[in-house]
Amino acid sequence: MLKSRVPENVRMAVPPGPGDKGARVDQAGEFLRMAREISVPEGATSGEAERIRGLRGQLSGLLDDNVTAAELKAAAQVVLDLQAAHKEIVKQVAQRKAADEARRQEARAALIKALQAAPARMDGEVASTDREEITAAVDAAEKALPATPSDEELRVGQAALDEIGKRIETANQAAETARQQRAEQGRKLAEDARGVTVEHGAPEELKTLRDMAEALAGDLPDIPSEVELETARKALAALKARADEIALAVAERLKRVEKAKALLAKLVWGKGDLELVKGAPATTAEGLKQRCDELATDKAAIGDPARAHEWQEDALSTLNEAVTKLIGDVAAANTAVKEALAEVEQAAQKTRAAITSTKGLALNDAQQDVLEKLVLAEIEKAEADSDAAKPAIKALEEVRERAVKLGRVLSLLDARIKRVEAKPADALPSELKTLETARKAAVDSLGKIEP
Repeated sequence: MLKSRVPENVRMAVPPGPGDKGARVDQAGEFLRMAREISVPEGATSGEAERIRGLRGQLSGLLDDNVTAAELKAAAQVVLDLQAAHKEIVKQVAQRKAADEARRQEARAALIKALQAAPARMDGEVASTDREEITAAVDAAEKALPATPSDEELRVGQAALDEIGKRIETANQAAETARQQRAEQGRKLAEDARGVTVEHGAPEELKTLRDMAEALAGDLPDIPSEVELETARKALAALKARADEIALAVAERLKRVEKAKALLAKLVWGKGDLELVKGAPATTAEGLKQRCDELATDKAAIGDPARAHEWQEDALSTLNEAVTKLIGDVAAANTAVKEALAEVEQAAQKTRAAITSTKGLALNDAQQDVLEKLVLAEIEKAEADSDAAKPAIKALEEVRERAVKLGRVLSLLDARIKRVEAKPADALPSELKTLETARKAAVDSLGKIEP
């Protein structure tokens, strides 16, 4: 601050009189010198500077080589006014400077507080590298602020705080994105776990998979940590491994099911190995069919893939034995029918040989037709029911005996007729005619004898 150089006598001395021109000029020069030494204080406003310059101008207008005592008196007052103005302005400048310094220190304190509070705004899950970099930036910005920073230094500090804020926002967004991703991964893991199943698995096997899936999902919070996600991934891998084990067991069971289905496919009565030939006894057919139907019904579960877990390998062996025996019994029944019909056919051949025999007097066509119908009737009975084979054979033997007996009778009668064919030498023509007529009648009567 500039001190006033106006001497005390400026305010107290009596100005030189009218005859002291030299003294007045010297006094005027002193006043101008003192005015020049009162400069505009550094930090003064434009108005304050103008006030100082205005008083200087006013002083210069009063003082010249012809200055009067009145002008000197007025100039002395101007010098006093200039000194007072200067002092007042210096005080105001000092006050403003102190206020500005206080403002900057307050701004620094607020900036330091904001910087120190910035890390607390970071999300708890911000990446460690981001956290370290932001913390280092906070420290650097705080250290860059002197005790009494300039406005430029405050501006730089605020810019650093703003940049730190942006970095915190970006880091927080990244942390939130990571949280959302973990949440989605957790939901996906739970969904995948609940989707693990094995077709045709046993109820207890499927329950094991469901329990494992629910345990996995239950251990996952809405927003799991990386550790919890890794634990869930391992649990899902274990779940899938268990499902693979169950799938292998199911595959083995389904192999048995395919074998069972192949056996069950044979249990169609009247088809393939279970087709009875014509002539099988009704009781035999009914019994075999009943066994077939019972097997197909009782063992149907063995051919159902969804129920493969309900039976073991021995059930397949039992079914195989039952089907094999049934097929064998059907084959045996067919063989029995064929053998019985073969015996009937053999008996029929013998009977037909007797009917068509030319030994002695052969049977005529009508007599053979009658006997042939009897043969065919017995064959039809046997073909319809092989249980009728033995009676048919017996009946055919009777027909054969009837044919043989009829042939014998016809031969005897034919011989007797031939014995009367001789013509007596002394017979009259009319007698011979009567004899011939009688012989023809006898021969005709042979053909009319029924078997």
